[in-house]
Amino acid sequence: MQNMYLDEVVNEEGNDILNSSLNGNFPFSKNNKGQSIYTGNEESEVDRINRQNDYLNKYVITYLDKIFSNYDSPMVLDVGCSDGRNILLRLKGRSYCSLLGIDRNHDKIEKANKLFKSCKNTFLCCDINSDNFHHNIVDYLRERGKQGFDIIHISSVLLHVENPGHVLNLLHSYLSENGRIFIQDEDDGLNKVFPYEDSFEDCFYVWDHSLESGDRKMGRKIPYLLEKCGYSDIKVLSSNITSLDFNGSMKDYFWDLYFNCELWVANDVSFYDTPDAYERYLKYKSKYLQLRDSYKNGKYFIMLGVLFITANK
Repeated sequence: MQNMYLDEVVNEEGNDILNSSLNGNFPFSKNNKGQSIYTGNEESEVDRINRQNDYLNKYVITYLDKIFSNYDSPMVLDVGCSDGRNILLRLKGRSYCSLLGIDRNHDKIEKANKLFKSCKNTFLCCDINSDNFHHNIVDYLRERGKQGFDIIHISSVLLHVENPGHVLNLLHSYLSENGRIFIQDEDDGLNKVFPYEDSFEDCFYVWDHSLESGDRKMGRKIPYLLEKCGYSDIKVLSSNITSLDFNGSMKDYFWDLYFNCELWVANDVSFYDTPDAYERYLKYKSKYLQLRDSYKNGKYFIMLGVLFITANK
């Protein structure tokens, strides 16, 4: 696949052909609607996402160390940056020449600019599927005399977009010649609990049937998509995280990633694709405190499918 020069437009016909091929090889979740609780402003959901980021950053730091070691002062693009907090945590202490954060949520971008905007950090509101996204990227790169980004970071986004193949295809054209993409996403097929109880099955079922939770099997599809989009040196750095990885408050944060129904924005039948899922949510919620206390007392070993994947231009 050829690189796209700054003064060219995206080849929509080529993208359509690629995306048709990708979507024809395996089904994407019906919940890949581009809508997500991650764009909400609910205080509990913000709390959950912040806890998730704090926990997962303990894993990510080692991988980012290796990526950043290849550059003196890289230009970074963060797709789905929200309020900028997560990417700035991951860049803390690192040398980089500039950061562009992109998100479609106006309120999140406004907050990001208020908290973190600087001569190095810029945050823009636009949807990656819009023509405006391409023009914003082109203008940003042209202003800095660059042909592409050295590092593209995209965390827990692909499971929420309608056509992840199109997104990865597009981002490939925005990487520099020696650029690298870092992806974090999820795959519930890797989730394991022991000893297993029906209550956990209810929890998994709720996530799978939430209209806001995206494609819960996204992780396994990403390496295939990357290869089809022309990326090279594709590596799955890690495919799961467990309840034994950290102690103290971090062990509680692990529970909050997936099982803390008190932090979900899900207490409404309209959040699910079937009434049965909402009933199972209520069933899980009724046993939640008992399950949480048992987890804190060391009864359960839990593994969650969170994938960290890298690939070169």
